[in-house]
Amino acid sequence: MQSEAIEAVIYYRHTAKEIAALEAATLPLHDAIRVVASKSERTSLKRIVSCKYFRASQAEATKNMLLRAAKYARGNLDGYFPWMRTDLIAAAEQLEIVAAQYWMDFQSLRQTTVPTP
Repeated sequence: MQSEAIEAVIYYRHTAKEIAALEAATLPLHDAIRVVASKSERTSLKRIVSCKYFRASQAEATKNMLLRAAKYARGNLDGYFPWMRTDLIAAAEQLEIVAAQYWMDFQSLRQTTVPTP
């Protein structure tokens, strides 16, 4: 029986099917993501979307960055032509929904892989 704690770093990887909605939702708000995200956050998003290995902290940072991008897009509608604003609002709402769904899915994946005492 194991009597000592084991320290481990767990890396996750999605299949293309798992993150298809996330990838599609980020495309319309690419400009907002570039504004609000740091280079490391953009790299984390690319790793997740391209089905490479990532850590849980990168997934959380990516989720937070996507929510910031949606908020930024809504707050800066005056920088777009009037006929583009409704599409931008819809894209921001879709990104928020997809980011929340992604986070719930990731949390359930994480609960199945990380044993609790």
